[in-house]
Amino acid sequence: MSNPLEIVSAVLVASLLSMSVPAAAESIDSANSGQKKFSESWSLQNPKNMVSQSRCGAMPDIKCCIANIKNCFEPQNLSKNTTVVFRIHVVGHEPTYTVTKNSGTPADEFYCEQAFWEALPFIEVGGATTNADCEFYANQVSKSDQVSSRKLYSEAHPEIRKKYVVIHVIPISVQLLTSIEREDLQSLKNLKAISINNLKSPLLSEFRKEWVAFLKTEEYLFIPRRDILKEADHLVKKYQSLFID
Repeated sequence: MSNPLEIVSAVLVASLLSMSVPAAAESIDSANSGQKKFSESWSLQNPKNMVSQSRCGAMPDIKCCIANIKNCFEPQNLSKNTTVVFRIHVVGHEPTYTVTKNSGTPADEFYCEQAFWEALPFIEVGGATTNADCEFYANQVSKSDQVSSRKLYSEAHPEIRKKYVVIHVIPISVQLLTSIEREDLQSLKNLKAISINNLKSPLLSEFRKEWVAFLKTEEYLFIPRRDILKEADHLVKKYQSLFID
């Protein structure tokens, strides 16, 4: 006669084996599931009817360079009546800049500097050596009528008392890839705060350079939305100590 405990055990094992295991919920990264990820509030779906955008056409290199920088600039972020001037140097294939005027604060310089870094992956230069001034004004007409990222963030986080600047985690220039819309890139979910004391931090420089390196791939005319969000998750986690929030 069979042992009743053996019979019960056999039935339980058979039942468990016959059960179908539900598929895991779609996510970019299943590791550290208890920790909120940057990408959690983003849709993973690419927009419909995506068409690669032209960046400069026949525009000369230096004008193309400045046009790209201005496209990433939010004049509403500058202090009132502020003017900042960058001298853009194009030597070979790598543009650089020197700050020649800043009538405002270190934060104002940061917002202009950030526009340069956000545009850098998509600046195409042909190798000729040239220089030109890129001027930033607080009253410069914006391509968007929406509230500045600085004001948008401060209204959502009144509890933060220390002085800070606001950075787009995913660069605004990614809109040229057509896999993420500008509305998403300029929304609250794409913003992080950095203390004024960290504006010259090596971590900020490394964070920017990693984005440039990631976006300057051979396939940069289109990078899937999922890949961009995965990289954002990676960089936010890696440079977590850089951000206030």
